Formats: sequence, structure tokens, C-alpha cells
Amino acid sequence: MSYVAKPAGYFISCACILALCDPAVASGAAEVEHAQQASIVVNADSVIRDHLPPTLFGFNVQHYNFQNDLWDEEKRAAADSILSAMTFFPGAIYRYPGGLVANRFQWKETIGPVPERGLQKVVKSGPARRVLFGVEEFLQFVESVGGQPWYVLNLAGWDTESMFRELPEQTMTESNAELAKLMKASLGTVPRYYQLGNELDRAEYQWPHDKYVQRARSTMAAIQAIDPDARFVAFLRDFDWKYKGGAGNGSVSGYEQFIADVLQGLPSVNNFSLHFYYDDPGMAEKYKQIPWRLNQFQRAIDAASRHREGRRPNVWITEHARGGNLAAGKLME
Repeated sequence: MSYVAKPAGYFISCACILALCDPAVASGAAEVEHAQQASIVVNADSVIRDHLPPTLFGFNVQHYNFQNDLWDEEKRAAADSILSAMTFFPGAIYRYPGGLVANRFQWKETIGPVPERGLQKVVKSGPARRVLFGVEEFLQFVESVGGQPWYVLNLAGWDTESMFRELPEQTMTESNAELAKLMKASLGTVPRYYQLGNELDRAEYQWPHDKYVQRARSTMAAIQAIDPDARFVAFLRDFDWKYKGGAGNGSVSGYEQFIADVLQGLPSVNNFSLHFYYDDPGMAEKYKQIPWRLNQFQRAIDAASRHREGRRPNVWITEHARGGNLAAGKLME
């Protein structure tokens, strides 16, 4: 088995890289071409690492897919097969409510009796609906499998009719502070990871750097006042983004400048996330290669380290898949 040596001081976690979703959805999204031959050599003569942290493994718990495919509504519990399978990953991290869907997720409408929960519009392909696998159910699930919760905060807004409606910063800050109260009361001494939004610098959001930093700082301050032990994770990227539409149309947000602005704007944060999509048959040849992608990651990590004055940043891979699997992700649009 081949191993890629990491520079000393870098801990790259594979947390949250496995999606808990219906295999039928994934298999229907892209054809699988089987390799003609595979050769793996395992050398057990030497121990490269005698201990692996429990956070090496993680699961991206996209609430919509989980609710549709893995949730027993009558029992208000995950399917027995899932609970059994997850016992093999004690201490693993579970990322909820997902990626981009987190940017439009109204957590207050996911707690309490199900009939009293409000409707939410979270996917283009369907009408607004009630969330059955809400925050309380998620926390119960994580406890039942001995995992650690990772919550992706909503810094943007929500709506019952449209996919996205931005709300004032103060509204989102107050909402996240209330969520922190619930999380702290429910989890006790279990670590509480809060990811500061998801990809708000790109996609349909394209926030300027300072807007992301300001909203993140406001929410962090409110949560820390309630839960001083909360752990925050900011997202970075390893590529340049060209703005499409709006006042910044055509201008480019360089990855190095984005990293610099986020790290300087959030000096207390030392946990950062990156997304690893690779091997897309529709991309130019070099983009298909894992070594090229790893080099992209390394340059982003190097850029982050330069702005931490000797501190070693913790880098989390919070989304991970072959590029061909992106077709499945379009179900969530």
C-alpha cells in the first residue's frame, strides 16, 4: 500500500468524507467503469503510524438524503443497519445538516413535535417540506453511535418558498447563538465543532472576503459568550474564483488573498476545511490527477501556514468525491 508523506506539523483529517446516502442514488448518477486490474501490496514489516485519531473517519450527514433513505419515521430513529455499521467508527465526526443546504437551513423549524415544525424549501426538485431528521434527531443519532457532531452554521438566511433569501447579519447571529445553547445543553462535554458556513465565497453566493469574515466574527462572538469551548472551522479554497454577475463580474478572487483575508480576519481560528473533488472526466487532463490535486492542497496549506506565524493549522477535508459523483450532488440543488 502506498503512503504519501505529509510535511511535519500538518494533520490533514479525512473527517466527513463519506456521504450517508442511498446507494441507488449514487449508482444512478454516473456509470462505473471497473478497473481491468488492481494490485495492492501491503508491507506489515514496519509501523508507519501506531495510532490513528478517531476523527480520521467522518460522515457527511446530508439531512435531506438521510431523512429520505436512512430514517425510520415511525421509530424516529436511523435504520438498524446504519446504527450497526457505525459502531465500527467510534469517535467519528458527523457533519450536519450538509454542505450548501446548510446555507438555507432554519434549525428552529426542525425541533419539537414534527406536526408543529414549519415548512422549508431546501431543494429545487421538490416543494417546501417539514424536516423529520432535525437537530434533536441528529444529536440523538450521534450519541447512539458514539460519534462527535460537526454543525455547519447558517450565516446567510432561509425562506419557505425560495431556495435562498439573505437575512440581516444580526438575525443570523442571534439564531446561531440560540443553537449553541441547545447544543451545549444536549452534548455536555462532547466536543462541539461549528463550521462557519459552506462555500459562501463562490457558487450562487460569491460573498466578498470581508463580508464572510464579518458575519463569521459576529456569530463566533455570540457563540463564545455561551460556549467558550466551542471549536470553529473556517472554509478555505485552493483555487482562484472568477466572479460571475453583479458588481464584481469578471474580477478574480485569488486563493492566496482569500486565505490571507480569512486568517487575518479570524485570528483565533486554527481549524480550516477544504473540499477535494478529483478525477472528473469532463475536466482538462491535469485536473483528473490526484497528485495534481494534492499539490493544490499543499500550496493552500503552505499559504495558510504563512499567516499563522509558526502555528500549525488543522486542515479538515469536509467534502470528498470523484468528480463524476458531482452529478449526484445536483439532486440537492
